[in-house]
Amino acid sequence: MSGKPVNWITRTAILLAMTLAFQVVFKLPQAFTGPVVNMFLFLSVILVGMWSGAVIGLATPLVAWMVGIMAAGPLVPVIQLGNASLCIIFGLIDETGKGKSLSIRILGIAVASVIKFLFISLSAKHLLSLPEAAAKAMGSPQLFTALAGGALAVLVSEALLRTGAVTDRYGTTKKTTKSS
Repeated sequence: MSGKPVNWITRTAILLAMTLAFQVVFKLPQAFTGPVVNMFLFLSVILVGMWSGAVIGLATPLVAWMVGIMAAGPLVPVIQLGNASLCIIFGLIDETGKGKSLSIRILGIAVASVIKFLFISLSAKHLLSLPEAAAKAMGSPQLFTALAGGALAVLVSEALLRTGAVTDRYGTTKKTTKSS
């Protein structure tokens, strides 16, 4: 058996567990939880691949609803699709730079964040009948938490890859060796 599927499953499971642990244990307001969850979504794409991020993006809103963090059950599929679209769009754009172009990575974060925001906010406004507070939370905060999560993911992934402790989805690090 090839090590690639095992590596994918293991890394995805670890990132999912870390995301859910943060979400469930701390139960912080959206302003804190949103950027961290989005950071893990972007990190999963950078370190494992876009389908890893999509899996995590599908699981997190469901768990948030099941443990009572998110009260509006009808939002679950909307947020799931928004998260999955964030990961897939970011993954496709980031793929053009093969993980080596920071400017392409930042562009991918920006484009994916805007698309996630538009999908969630328009769906919440036009498809769902939500209480005022829930509808407002599905607006501009979605854009800000996605962008903040992307910025955190760039910082964390750069630090992790520079240590050589982990590799990106291409199996590379950014560890530099000192010349003697």
